Amino acid sequence: MYKTIVFADFDGTITTEDTIVGSIRLFSDPKEVEEYNGKLERGEMTLSQVVRYAFEGAPSSCLPKMLEYVDGVGIRPGFPEFLRKMQVISPYDDGNELMKKTDVMALYQYEHAIGIGDSFTDLKMAQAVDTIFARDLLARYLKKIQKPYRPYETFYDIIDAMEEMNLP
Repeated sequence: MYKTIVFADFDGTITTEDTIVGSIRLFSDPKEVEEYNGKLERGEMTLSQVVRYAFEGAPSSCLPKMLEYVDGVGIRPGFPEFLRKMQVISPYDDGNELMKKTDVMALYQYEHAIGIGDSFTDLKMAQAVDTIFARDLLARYLKKIQKPYRPYETFYDIIDAMEEMNLP
């Protein structure tokens, strides 16, 4: 039992501005943004529906512009000091991984599990999936333990490999 627990939003709370709305504004018609914000406020659409609608229609060519924008958004003053006062807690922390991906995977039923990773935080997941796409440190580790993996640099590599494997 915790005496005090804090749940903090990230977008616009920890950051100095709402990065989801800011990102959407980079590629959407301002009138359309206002229209969907209105639908959200009136309860005609859920937040999930609005965000899905916005990002599913976003051209992939906008990604570098979005990343540049998000990188430029500041963290609210005092947040680093605030973090020094609280303990980070994850319901998927097993003492080894803060976000134990295999526990999250267990929440779903599937026939074929695919993992995509690049670092030591992906080691357990890599061993639990049917197919692992790996690069960087994860690829070196899997090679060392002789676990088969598919190398990738871009998501095009992954798309091509999945089509080759007849996976949706």
